[in-house]
Amino acid sequence: ITVRYANGPLLRVPVRRRDDWVLMRFPGEAVSGHLRGVEQTKNQPAIVDVPRGEGRVVLFATNPCYRWQNHGEFTMLFNTILHYND
Repeated sequence: ITVRYANGPLLRVPVRRRDDWVLMRFPGEAVSGHLRGVEQTKNQPAIVDVPRGEGRVVLFATNPCYRWQNHGEFTMLFNTILHYND
């Protein structure tokens, strides 16, 4: 899925939880040649799912509903909201 990153937070996950909490990582390469700071995003967590109390917190390093430009990301947001207990 192509994702758009623009000055959002870069998420950090404890090493012992990386396999459990990280749902998606930024790829090792960029689609656009006009992206600054691509080295900082390579293989960093893009979506993290963290248990909190009796629920879960899902963190997006991107803006999944940015102007409908990334339809795949928008779908991930809907899945997070609608299928939270699956």
